[in-house]
Amino acid sequence: MENYAFKMVNGIGSGAGNGRDAGESILDALDLPVMLIDSSLHVKWANARALSMMRRSRSEPASWHCYTAWCGRTQPCRDCPAARAFQSATPESLRVRMPDGRTWLLRTCPLTDSSGQVVRVVEIAWDLSAWEQRRNTSNQRRAEMSALIDNLPDMAWLKDRQGRILTANRAFADELGLSPETVRGKSDDELWPPEVAKRYRRQDEEVLASGKPVWSEAPFTDASGIRGWIETVKKPVFDDGGKISGIVSIARDITARKHAEQERTRLRAEIQQAQKMEAIGTLAGGVAHDFNNLLMSIQGTISYLLYDMDPSHPNYEVLSKIEQQIKNGSRLTGQLLGYARKGKYAIVPLDLNRLVRESSETFARMRRDIIIHRRLDPELRAIDAEQGQIEQVLLNLYVNAGQAMPAGGELTLKTANVGHTEIQSRAYRPEPGCYVELTVSDTGEGMDEKTCRRIFDPFFTTKEMGRGTGLGLASVYGIVKGHKGYIEVDSQKGAGTSFRIYFPASAQTRPDTPDTTRKTADGRGGILVVDDEQIVLEVNCRLFEKMGFTVFQADSGEKALEIFAAHGEAIDLVILDMVMPHMSGGEVFDALKKMNPEVKVLLSSGYSRDGQASEILERGCAGFIQKPFDIHQVSAKIAVLLGKN
Repeated sequence: MENYAFKMVNGIGSGAGNGRDAGESILDALDLPVMLIDSSLHVKWANARALSMMRRSRSEPASWHCYTAWCGRTQPCRDCPAARAFQSATPESLRVRMPDGRTWLLRTCPLTDSSGQVVRVVEIAWDLSAWEQRRNTSNQRRAEMSALIDNLPDMAWLKDRQGRILTANRAFADELGLSPETVRGKSDDELWPPEVAKRYRRQDEEVLASGKPVWSEAPFTDASGIRGWIETVKKPVFDDGGKISGIVSIARDITARKHAEQERTRLRAEIQQAQKMEAIGTLAGGVAHDFNNLLMSIQGTISYLLYDMDPSHPNYEVLSKIEQQIKNGSRLTGQLLGYARKGKYAIVPLDLNRLVRESSETFARMRRDIIIHRRLDPELRAIDAEQGQIEQVLLNLYVNAGQAMPAGGELTLKTANVGHTEIQSRAYRPEPGCYVELTVSDTGEGMDEKTCRRIFDPFFTTKEMGRGTGLGLASVYGIVKGHKGYIEVDSQKGAGTSFRIYFPASAQTRPDTPDTTRKTADGRGGILVVDDEQIVLEVNCRLFEKMGFTVFQADSGEKALEIFAAHGEAIDLVILDMVMPHMSGGEVFDALKKMNPEVKVLLSSGYSRDGQASEILERGCAGFIQKPFDIHQVSAKIAVLLGKN
C-alpha cells in the first residue's frame, strides 16, 4: 500500500492526465494522510485525510509549509524526514509527537526527474498513539506480572518442549543458589541432583503425553544442605493452535506442613493411647473396687474369728492361711489400682537411692545367679512419692528382668539427675523442670517391637497360661503416671531390655522418714459404720463390737444422717464408705460437717486415696483406710484418730 501510494502521488506530480484524476480518487479514499512536498517544504498537494487533519482546503493556494500545517511550527522540524530525503535521495522516517499529544510516524519517499534529481517527496503519516498505548499497557502488564511472579514465595519456572528453562522467578533461582539469568537455557540435569532431575523428566514426559497437570511431593535437600519436603505441580502450556508449547512448573516448600502433619499424627496417636489407657484404667479401678469389697467381707470375718482365738486352736492355722491369701488378693487389686492411677497414698519426699539399694539387696538374695550393678548418683534429688508404690515399681521391674534371664545374667540399676530437655521420647513431652531418672537394664532375652508396644497393657503377658497375670508392668505404668512421671522402654530380641523412668524431682532436698510407730485402739466409744454393701457392713459391725466399741450401722447416706442426728453425742467416729448410690460419701461427709463441725470421719473405700478421696480429705476428713483392712490396720487408724493408745 505504501509503494502504491507513492506511485499514485508520483503520477500526480508528473501531470499524467487521466491518471491524475484516478490517482487522486484512490489517494483520497485512503485513511492515511498523504502529502506531496517540494524542496522548500511547501505542501504541493494533500489527500482528503491530510487536508482534514490540517484543517485546510484544496482550493487554498499551496503556500503553506508542511511543518506549519502539519505540526503547527514556525520552523522546520528537527531532523525533518522530507528535508533529509531531498539530500539523501532515499526514503527517510521520523517519529514525532504532535501538539495534541499523539505520536505519528512520518515516512518520506523522494521523487526524481529524468536526470535523477529529487524534485518532490511524498510523505505518508501513521498514527501510532493506539499502538503505543497498547504496547505501553502490554509492557506495564508484563512488568506487573513479572514483579508478581518474581515475588512469589513459591518457585515458578517455564520450560520448552525440549526441557530447557525459558524463564524462572527469583525464588527458583535462590533455591538453587543462582541468579535468574543464569538458569535460563539450562536443563534439569544441569540444575538438580540426579534423583530430582530424573523425577522431573519423568513428570514432564507425562505432561507432554497426557496434556494434563501432574502433582507430586517428595523429599529434597536445598542449596544450604537442609533436608525438607517439596510439592510440585506441572501444567502444559498451549499455543494458539492448541498444541503444547511448553511446561510451567510451580514448587512449594511444604516442610513445615509435613512436620505439622507428623506432629498431628503423633499427638493423635498419643491421645488415642491415653484414651485407651484411661478407659482400661477406669475398668480396672472398678474391678479392683468391687473385688476389694468382696475381700473385705472375707477379711472381716477372718479377723472376727481370729480376734480371741488361741493359736493352738485347730482352725487357727487354716484361718491364718486364708488371711494370707486375702493379702495376696489385695496386692493383686493394688496392682489394678496402680494401673488405674488410683494408687497415691501418703506422698512424702523419698530417697530413691535408698529404696533401690534395699529392694535390690532383697532381690539379690532371691536370685543369686543374677549379678547386680548399682550406679547411683550420690547427689540424687528426692522425689515426692509413696514408698509402697515405688517399692512395687522396683519389685515388678526386678521380677520382669529375672524372668527374662532364667539362666542368670546381669542387672544394672542407675539413677541420675536430669532436666526436661535431656528427656528424649516420641511418645510424650515432659513438663519443664528437674527430674530423677531411674534406669533398669537387663541382659535377658529382649522383646520384639510388637511386644514392646503392648507390655504396658493390662492382662498382656508373654508367659504361658497360668504363669502370669499381665498386671506387673501395667501397674508400673499406672504408678509412674500417677506420680506425674514418664516411662519408656528400649529392647531388642536377644539383646536385653532397658526401662527408663523419670520422676519429677521434689522441691525438698531431704527425704522424710516415715513414722512406723504402731498404735492400737482400746475399744471404748461409739462408732457409726456406713456402707451400702450389706455383708461388708455386717462383718465390720461385728468386728468393732468384738473390739469393744458401741456400734451404730447405716446402709445408706440418708440413714447415716438420721442416726447421727439422733445419737450424735454418743458417736466418737464415723467410718464412711466413699462410693454409695443416691448419696455419695462426699455428700454425707459435707452434711455431717454441717451438723457437727468437729465430727471425726474415717473414709473407707475399695478405691485408694487418689481422686475423690483426696478431695474429701482436703475438706477436713480425718483419715482414710483402704479395703480390705484387717483388725490391726483399722485398730491403729482408730487409735490415732481418737487419740488413744
